Amino acid sequence: MSKGNPNMSDQDISAVIDIINKFRTKPTWKEIHKRAQKAGIPYGEIALSRKQPIQAARSARIAQLKAKDNNNQKKQENIAKAQEAKDLTTLSLENKMFADHIERLHQLAINHGIPLETIGRPRQPR
Repeated sequence: MSKGNPNMSDQDISAVIDIINKFRTKPTWKEIHKRAQKAGIPYGEIALSRKQPIQAARSARIAQLKAKDNNNQKKQENIAKAQEAKDLTTLSLENKMFADHIERLHQLAINHGIPLETIGRPRQPR
């Protein structure tokens, strides 16, 4: 049995640790106590928070959640970078396409004897 409250069994401590490990967000002492009460563990918030194995489990779970959050953030950053690279590639291809189109128009103007300085200007009224 652990030090502290002599009435808290190792089974109760293990049950609280299991409860902590199921948290998807930061486990607060208030929420740990609430879930422990629902599970039939009759100890107060202070008694739970004083048990070293429970404190260690809470700290470990918080660290796991932070690491998971950091990984998700890095994934989102990588996705954004990949999208940005894709957008730049698309823009580059579009620019190449427009440049080719302009070159074709330029050649057509030369072939039809249209003076290049008149291209892009409004027509003169007749």
